[in-house]
Amino acid sequence: MTHIITICGSPSEQSRSETVIDYLKLHLKKYEYTCEEIQLTDLPTDVLMKGIYGHPVINQLTQQINLADGIIICCPVYKGAYPGVLKAFLDLLPQNIFQGKVVYPLMVGGTRAHLLALEFTLKPLLQQLKGECLSGVFILESELKRGVELSSSITNQKLAKRVHQQLTEFTEKIIYKRGVHV
Repeated sequence: MTHIITICGSPSEQSRSETVIDYLKLHLKKYEYTCEEIQLTDLPTDVLMKGIYGHPVINQLTQQINLADGIIICCPVYKGAYPGVLKAFLDLLPQNIFQGKVVYPLMVGGTRAHLLALEFTLKPLLQQLKGECLSGVFILESELKRGVELSSSITNQKLAKRVHQQLTEFTEKIIYKRGVHV
């Protein structure tokens, strides 16, 4: 069975990034994929702040990521880039942790002025970890609605179509990679 890891890179417990991940997980159920979520707010703060390599929690998450076929990562834009808590987490992982994995990056921002944050901050970081990144999607906060049925949480239909096109590309690349390695 195909296994996906989702990483919510927001330091907030009730975030728009989480809404996007939940939306994608809902649609991945159609493919009968299993999904495990890494929620950075669940990690011990001292591990992240002190950079404790080899901590049992980090070792467990590393094993989970190693077993995954693909990674979906969504985070907000803070000061024109990804949040520091996401960088602190990724810094604790092995250098090539995403090698051989398809990575679907998404960012949520308050203004179109942050549109390039995906291209110039998050994707280079994920590529440094050897992930095979899709082009990804930038989502304006105003195009998301929380507290509604999950399937309608993306209010802009053109955006929802792009998100689904990327999700289809993500699943197709995973299927192809698994077929090549069988």
